[in-house]
Amino acid sequence: MMQDLFDDIREEMAGRDFDSIDDANEFLQNFMEGRNREPVQGFLGLSPEQMHRILHSPYDGTSDILEFNTELSPDAFQAIPVVVHVQVFLKALAAHEPVRATKKGNMALAFSRELAGKMYDGAKYPWFRKIRSEEEGGVILSLRHILTMCGWMKKRKGVFSLTKKGREIVDEGFGSAHYLTLLKIFTIEFNWAFQDGFSDFYIVQQSFLFSLYVCKKKAMAYVDGRVIADCLIDAYPQVLEEVYETYMPAREIAGYCIELRVLERFGVYFGFLVDKREKQENTYRKRIYVKTTDFFRRYISWHVA
Repeated sequence: MMQDLFDDIREEMAGRDFDSIDDANEFLQNFMEGRNREPVQGFLGLSPEQMHRILHSPYDGTSDILEFNTELSPDAFQAIPVVVHVQVFLKALAAHEPVRATKKGNMALAFSRELAGKMYDGAKYPWFRKIRSEEEGGVILSLRHILTMCGWMKKRKGVFSLTKKGREIVDEGFGSAHYLTLLKIFTIEFNWAFQDGFSDFYIVQQSFLFSLYVCKKKAMAYVDGRVIADCLIDAYPQVLEEVYETYMPAREIAGYCIELRVLERFGVYFGFLVDKREKQENTYRKRIYVKTTDFFRRYISWHVA
């Protein structure tokens, strides 16, 4: 890409005479600004300038690209998996607070087991009722950190309890403002790598808005999750340089990470996608297929094609 850029610069400058270095620099600056505003195929029609803002100012500098509908009624959020889990967690804490922490600083085992029983279908996930610590409780540990970051619960002197804002959610319900807070905390402050054993792959998290744009372009009907993963890898090939495992090709490992973090633990969990699984021949893995939801279309207004 850099070689192509240099070739284009040489072609544009061929035969031009500049009166000074400043004139040449001004020409190059105007050329680069124009180039940065041009759509790029690897970015599915977005420009480098738009991609820069998507990565570095996802909530403050992208109003010309997309907007979140913060006027949806509370009913629009109630079936979203993460919202269900948040309300289960906060209501359980309200019923039992103060909940004492273990010596390791985790939630008490009895409380963690109660949460697991309420969050997970006992017939489908019977082992969650027999967890030996909060750390074995699926999303419970992550959710506890996220709720603390949101300012809805706290730990003081070895005791977990609700904050004033958390109590308001329990008493008055979960609405649009709470969802936006949860979304910002999950995408900006919480570390997605905390939940799995893959490399950091921070660009995977940082590009969450681009991931949603890819889903808009590719997943209006069910599509193989690897299609989404390939689009992200093609846009950010540097992600392959972070793969340290050698038991399979780097692109395949990065693809599995994207399917897990972006599609399952972000897209589906936050209500933007629904998924279905299909067993693969000669392997224990199941392929994930995703498509966008009605909530995706109602919550996000896109200003780009």
